[in-house]
Amino acid sequence: MRLVVYKINMCNLSETTYQSATAGQILRYAPNLPQSNALGINMTSRTYPLIKSVLGGIYGAQTTKSDAEDISELKKNLEYQPFRDGFSRELIQAFDDSKLSWRDILEECEVMCADTEQEAKCFAEKFLWEATFK
Repeated sequence: MRLVVYKINMCNLSETTYQSATAGQILRYAPNLPQSNALGINMTSRTYPLIKSVLGGIYGAQTTKSDAEDISELKKNLEYQPFRDGFSRELIQAFDDSKLSWRDILEECEVMCADTEQEAKCFAEKFLWEATFK
């Protein structure tokens, strides 16, 4: 059986074939995987692929929609329960991750170049956390 894994490259999903599992299976089973698996993926290193996908795809510099339209698009995506479950889990982990730099992730995803970490985190709270949990 040929299985596909999705990887993040500058916040865009690209399809790569491996001898592993689908992206959905990784999301479902990642908490149960050992610290290192056969592909050499370090599961303790959190990369937050769904957050990066949303940031690059909805809030990225190439988009021309208003803030309200961006939030509406995210909320529409959150109607799909498997996505909502994975994205919510990533958000909780990310906001609990003391090593995560929101400033770096927003810049990497070409969303904004924040002057401070606090400014970047405020953006993430408003456009990701509040849009998801409020």
